[in-house]
Amino acid sequence: MTKRVEAIAGAHPRIGIVLPVGGCSPCVVVTNILPVSFPEQSEAVSPDGRYAIVGTDRDKEPYHTVFLEDRSLKTRRKLFNYDRHIVVLWKSDSKLVAVTNYVGSDSSQCSIVSVDEKVEPIQVLELLSHQLSEDTWNQLKRGLGNHHAYVEASVWDGPASLPVKISGYGDADPAGFAAFYEVLLPGGKP
Repeated sequence: MTKRVEAIAGAHPRIGIVLPVGGCSPCVVVTNILPVSFPEQSEAVSPDGRYAIVGTDRDKEPYHTVFLEDRSLKTRRKLFNYDRHIVVLWKSDSKLVAVTNYVGSDSSQCSIVSVDEKVEPIQVLELLSHQLSEDTWNQLKRGLGNHHAYVEASVWDGPASLPVKISGYGDADPAGFAAFYEVLLPGGKP
């Protein structure tokens, strides 16, 4: 069966996928086909439906907290707090999630978080610093010194890499800059 889905800016649609499993009746998996923005939405379900990134809001600091729910084991663990706004993007295998944290109105950071609590989150810029030539890394660091500098993940379609956009503007680059990189995951995953 084919279903056409119209992409609308600012919308975060979910798509139901019916997968026959052996001789059993079909199961339904609901997955996000676009990055999910918090705090506007409060949940981002993994592609396999087992996990969910869930946000909670409070009236006092920390205002926003993010949890990882394992819906199969019925457990929840705190991942982190954030101040303003984040965007999460699940990897298709449901084992990793890319988190873009808009720390302020003028900057963002991107990290990769595993569903395995024994695996520490990995900062995308840290990975990239080891993958670029020294000249390219130094040029990128100058750009990141701008008043406005953003590291963002918006699509995750490769098994061993995460495409990121790094952009900014300010004193170092008054006209602005934008560059795209494939950040290779160590050993194919963190």
